[in-house]
Amino acid sequence: MLTKYTSPHRNREYGTPATTAATAGTETVATYLNKRLAQIGVGHVFCIPGDYIAEWCATLDQPDLNAGLVRVHANNEMCATYAADGYGRAVNGSVGCVAFTYGVGALNAAQAVAGAFVERVPLVVINGSPSIGQFNSERDQGVTYHHMLDGSRTDLRVFREFTEIAVLIDNPATAPELIDGALRTCITASRPVYIEIVNQTANLPCRAAPDAPLQASPVPATASSLNEAVDAVFMHLQNAENVVIVGGVELARSGLQKPFADLLARIDAPYVTSPLGKSVLSELRTDVRFAGVYFGRSSPPELQNLMEAADCVIALGVQDTDFNYLGVVTPDYNPAAASGLAGPTHIQARNGAVLVGRDLAYWGDVGLAEFVDALIAKIDSIGTLANAPFPGPQGPASSIPIPSQYPAADAITYDS
Repeated sequence: MLTKYTSPHRNREYGTPATTAATAGTETVATYLNKRLAQIGVGHVFCIPGDYIAEWCATLDQPDLNAGLVRVHANNEMCATYAADGYGRAVNGSVGCVAFTYGVGALNAAQAVAGAFVERVPLVVINGSPSIGQFNSERDQGVTYHHMLDGSRTDLRVFREFTEIAVLIDNPATAPELIDGALRTCITASRPVYIEIVNQTANLPCRAAPDAPLQASPVPATASSLNEAVDAVFMHLQNAENVVIVGGVELARSGLQKPFADLLARIDAPYVTSPLGKSVLSELRTDVRFAGVYFGRSSPPELQNLMEAADCVIALGVQDTDFNYLGVVTPDYNPAAASGLAGPTHIQARNGAVLVGRDLAYWGDVGLAEFVDALIAKIDSIGTLANAPFPGPQGPASSIPIPSQYPAADAITYDS
């Protein structure tokens, strides 16, 4: 996990008085952050405006300072974080954002942030902390500020454990680089990042924000790795009789729904999704062949049969859990039982790596988007796969009626 910690003594190093205020029309740490948040896809900030974050929150209510961001006041920090989590999942290109204050506020949100980290949700966590002077007061005089546990940056140490990067903004000279680094990490890794803003820092002047928005960093890759991985997968596709494609959560987080649908149409095979990847494409689409949500041994029998009959399983962007492939979802699971899933032709492509066969071939420097595009181009180079279409289950993917078949006045129940 990449973390970055900025010394609380940076103000002293750069000689920036903590009381310096920006003049009208100049860029500040707060306005810089607002502009960069808006550029990466944040539209709403779910905010609990406690005292140490209040200075920055106040800029969200001023049209000339908020860069179009809208402040939403939730009931508490955990509710705010879950709302921001949902916002980050909902629409391609959207990024969730939550803000709260130190200690008693931030620690209330820890569980929700950890959940967003596990499920790869792009989320910016902004926390307002006591000033450097207050931290020194705790150290020298024993004054406790907002459940400060020991004066050694408790919130920063806690949140760096389940965010992709954690930065401390305590000096306007270094603030732009730290903000940019955190936000670029968020949209690259599709995971929460943590920005802690020291009290009395938000309104200090800093360099102007660039007009060009931040972009995700591409996976460092070599052309030979990409070509070799695509050739290996293509060979298995050409030799297979029963292909099943599995769509995972990383497709949605990377905005790859259209390329995924294009690939499905070219392979002409049934596809399933993992639980985390559910609805990566609409399950009601007729141009692709949805077969269900594969949930290991909790899946319907016909879906388990489909997966076990496959001689080529291609998983794209699937985050392995005990629900997905191994079927470890029931108390009677027997780890010694033979797996019915395709072994030598089990193919898994995630953002940054391609695995062909559990022990056969691995490329650790291939981006998911580049892989999908290259595989589409490879299939297009020969026109169509000679062994397609591949067989799938008979009948609908689910025995549950579609929503429109239920009377609108009916209550929602567990069964429906």
